[in-house]
Amino acid sequence: MIDPNKTEIILRARAGDLASWEQIVAAHQQAVFRFAYLRTGDAAEASDIAQETFIQAWQHIDRFDTRRPLRPWLLGIAAKRARNRWRAARRQLNYLRKAFEERLASPDAAEPSREDRDLVQQALRDLPAAQQEIIALRY
Repeated sequence: MIDPNKTEIILRARAGDLASWEQIVAAHQQAVFRFAYLRTGDAAEASDIAQETFIQAWQHIDRFDTRRPLRPWLLGIAAKRARNRWRAARRQLNYLRKAFEERLASPDAAEPSREDRDLVQQALRDLPAAQQEIIALRY
């Protein structure tokens, strides 16, 4: 197996050689997953981020500077993916908080409608497990 940091394998991957790309993924997949796991604390999220990282890297391999090491570039992509997921979850949580506050402030706040309960439950199910736990502990 060729060192996946070598310029030749990266150039072959750029040219569309899937076997070369698979070698790169195999060599860096565990490190990218571990990095994502450290950022999220959730194995499923980390797995998704790792997969998205390699998809994005494949799509933009032509932008990679072959004079630099590959792993930091991949980890940079993973960091951005993790940060974007965290921001999206934070926006969703803020939306839910605002919806709860508005509902509680309304005069007919005594009993939410079945439709409202279903909507909130679905939004909660869409959150990653760690964020669901935070909401469950808070409310």
